Amino acid sequence: MDLLYRFLDWIFYGLIEPLFITLGQGLSLVLLRPLEILQLPVALQVTVIAILTALLSFTLRHLLQVNSRQKIFRNQFVSKRKQQDNVKYISDWKTRDALYRRMNQDIDEDFNTYLAQHFVRYVTVYMLPIFLVMAWLNTFLSNSILIDRFDSYYILPLNIAGIEGLTVTGVFLIVYIAALVVGFRLKRYSWSFEKSARMLPLSRNAKKG
Repeated sequence: MDLLYRFLDWIFYGLIEPLFITLGQGLSLVLLRPLEILQLPVALQVTVIAILTALLSFTLRHLLQVNSRQKIFRNQFVSKRKQQDNVKYISDWKTRDALYRRMNQDIDEDFNTYLAQHFVRYVTVYMLPIFLVMAWLNTFLSNSILIDRFDSYYILPLNIAGIEGLTVTGVFLIVYIAALVVGFRLKRYSWSFEKSARMLPLSRNAKKG
């Protein structure tokens, strides 16, 4: 058992931790350092990082084909429900009951599988980027570093309703969620615009007919 603990310690402290430290330093040089050179306030730096993280989430969502998988599941679910409704026309009640229960079991299994897969995709698309980026920001923009530089760990002073200000975590989460909301609204607008553009030639042909 001691040998296993030593092996796990070596994996974490010898491989995983140095890897994350190196990646964090690389991201700081690529992202934070240029923003500091531009003399942007820390709040704006975190805002830019949050927007980039939201774009990363949308990219992961596209790569994992979340929308298409949802449509496939809905179509399969509706199709199986229709097949299940047709079972009522079977005259033999024993056969009807057995088929109904079997199909209901298949639907439940498909739904549970979809929920499990959807949860994994949700964690990968949203939670994992948030945790990793927040861990990185809280390391290179920690409270101690901010206090040494600005005498405060609030990067956005407010003094509103007893709230002195927002920390790195507060600014990041607010901007990240707002960016997701805006992104989804823009996507919905683009989908409706494309749908209207496809329907326009059909309506013109209908008028000509």
